[in-house]
Amino acid sequence: MKFEDILDAAKEIYQETGRLEDITFNSLVKHIGCTLSGSFGRKIEGRYRSEVEEINGKYDVKIPPIALLRAEVGGQDIEDHPLLKAKKVYDDFSISMFDWGKFITIPLEIGIDEAELLGIIWSDARKRNRDAYNGELNVVGRSNDFELYNEFVGPRVKEVFNLSGEVTTLTFTFPKLTRTRKGKTYEGPKIIKEPCVRLGSKAVSTWLSNDMGFPNLEAILEKLPLKRQKLAFMEGYIAGKGIPILNGIYPKIEVYHGEKSDTEFIKKTLNELGFNIKNFYGRVHKGGFDNFPEYMRYSINLYAKQLKELNILNPRHKKVLYG
Repeated sequence: MKFEDILDAAKEIYQETGRLEDITFNSLVKHIGCTLSGSFGRKIEGRYRSEVEEINGKYDVKIPPIALLRAEVGGQDIEDHPLLKAKKVYDDFSISMFDWGKFITIPLEIGIDEAELLGIIWSDARKRNRDAYNGELNVVGRSNDFELYNEFVGPRVKEVFNLSGEVTTLTFTFPKLTRTRKGKTYEGPKIIKEPCVRLGSKAVSTWLSNDMGFPNLEAILEKLPLKRQKLAFMEGYIAGKGIPILNGIYPKIEVYHGEKSDTEFIKKTLNELGFNIKNFYGRVHKGGFDNFPEYMRYSINLYAKQLKELNILNPRHKKVLYG
């Protein structure tokens, strides 16, 4: 087999599907009708060895030779690959074979759309320690926020990162929960379903951690110097962590967090944005059930006048507050 046979097969795959990401070792083997062997890979490596060495040295990456094959088939300059464009802006994110093959994108600038998404990710990322940002990160919403995830989070993830943005359902089974009201005891739900969007990209997760400062809130906001960037981030955060409440004729959104220091910084940031928040509140929370583990929850209240300054992203919030 000659390299030209592999190149012709790659071109035929691209003509059939119109997607360069469909050019993989497995699809090439299947198309040619041969078995995958070391010599198969070495033919691709040999064709692009000098280009690979040049790119790796210039950008401090490990680009797979098949990425050069895709570029040749598509008539593209390899340096137009979205991940290499991102490497001209950010230094510290890592790239996996999956990222190269799926043409994962990293935003070269943080506009309103990107800042809103960052706010929701910071709000809803299920793993919150720095070591978790290594390629497997789930963004998980409330059980009543499927509409937010289907209409906003999933599409925005696809738009910003070129990930699938698929919204899946996480199902959690709880032991028997009880709630006592006016002397009567009620059983809580045994199963809770929550919307989830998976950020299964090493490039995205390490960009969040190494280049954007996740999960350190102060470090993140340092990367968003403009007032409108910070406001958009907070709008995303409120969409994930806000609870809309109708208190008589005074609607409000209660925004809660589990860390006092983060809540203090959120209050400080909102005040810098002109919200004039005087206090936040901390209380022991039990999830509304008698036998649920206790934890501290800190809350900031945003009232009607303040809400007018926000772009309310969560459809559930809009329905509760404004009908």
